[in-house]
Amino acid sequence: MTLQQSLAKLRENGIAVQESRCGVRTDRMYPAVCGAPTGDILLHLVGMDALDAALELGFDPAEQVQYQFAACRDNSA
Repeated sequence: MTLQQSLAKLRENGIAVQESRCGVRTDRMYPAVCGAPTGDILLHLVGMDALDAALELGFDPAEQVQYQFAACRDNSA
């Protein structure tokens, strides 16, 4: 899922998003093999009043993991 697709999912469900960025988890190591998960994450800043709705859509609070902001990957391939 791209950052734009993830943002659209929130907005389509009535959640106002203040900021969206890409990031990478820094609390784990990921093997560099084809098909393996990466540490890439999508970050959206929403108001506290929208947190429960975002959780119901499957989003998780970023405060539960260590991460740093990173450039978004090109997922067009």
